[in-house]
Amino acid sequence: MNKIKLSLILLSSILMGCSDKPRKVLLIKQWHLAPSQVTLNIDSSKQLPQFENQKDIFLKLSTLIESNKVDAVVSEGCEGEIDKEFNLQF
Repeated sequence: MNKIKLSLILLSSILMGCSDKPRKVLLIKQWHLAPSQVTLNIDSSKQLPQFENQKDIFLKLSTLIESNKVDAVVSEGCEGEIDKEFNLQF
């Protein structure tokens, strides 16, 4: 079993066991950028074919968070917090 499937099973078990309240897990397929893709230039990044997918995911999660419809967001990807100082490329 690969690590992602195992992580999802463990996450689901944890969420389901935390409360008597019914829980839902939403999986969103992401169209990843290539590891060498530089996205520091916002205008050129908007021209990438993945832009619409990335934007839609952000807007969906933002809406769910703002409306208090999620208790947690778990994302597979880079380690560490991505902020204005983040400069690693993956």
